[in-house]
Amino acid sequence: MSIKEVNIREVPYEELDKLFFHHGDKKYHTEVEKNGIPSLIGNNSKYIDSKKSIFFSIGVENTLKLIDVWIKWRLDRLNNPFFNAMNNRRIINSPEEKEEYNRKWQEWYNLFVTGKYKNVPGLLEKLYEFELTEGLASCYYYILDLKENEEYVLDQIDDKKKRTTDLAKLKAFYGSYSDFTTPVADKWNMQTIPGKDITVEPERIRILSVDGKKDVISIVKYLYELYLEHTKEKANFMILDDFIEYTKTKERTR
Repeated sequence: MSIKEVNIREVPYEELDKLFFHHGDKKYHTEVEKNGIPSLIGNNSKYIDSKKSIFFSIGVENTLKLIDVWIKWRLDRLNNPFFNAMNNRRIINSPEEKEEYNRKWQEWYNLFVTGKYKNVPGLLEKLYEFELTEGLASCYYYILDLKENEEYVLDQIDDKKKRTTDLAKLKAFYGSYSDFTTPVADKWNMQTIPGKDITVEPERIRILSVDGKKDVISIVKYLYELYLEHTKEKANFMILDDFIEYTKTKERTR
């Protein structure tokens, strides 16, 4: 069956702010229409999550926060020597290779946790171009109808906060969006009950569109402007403001 499409312009802000947002790769959309969205450990959760689930964000501001963190997650994936080695199935054996790997890893770690990566020429432009051509541009945004206490709980524990041995790096990702005095998940980083077999059937899924476009970047840009209009103040995101401005500049120069 074909899941229902919702023009986000027709949904009042107050209603949008109560919805459960989940983004997924376009290449799985046919499968989503046929069988729904199952809990799993996807490619993006490898080396991070140990139990299957479905991640989602609640409301407009939290969805924007998630995308903000997601862009930084992509930044780490593109530049961290660990992920480069894993993706290329590269085995580092010799002492010289290990020394070089450790040097590059420490160099990247220091750039990331201090935020000094913003000063590296061309680094963010490369990241933004990736999102515009391959990353977020290749994803759709879905709205999920989830069952409280059966499929998710509002006081879900964020396992990454609970078990982290590197609080500095986790804070670099989460920033001010997270309350680190508690392991309870923040509303931008919710998930279904970890480890539980859950499938959100097609009839409980809607796909978002705006101006005929369904890609995540188009949806996020609309939500961003709507958020500014609703809050009457400039957003204070970690990297999303810069990314949105970059997308606007690219549109003007096409």
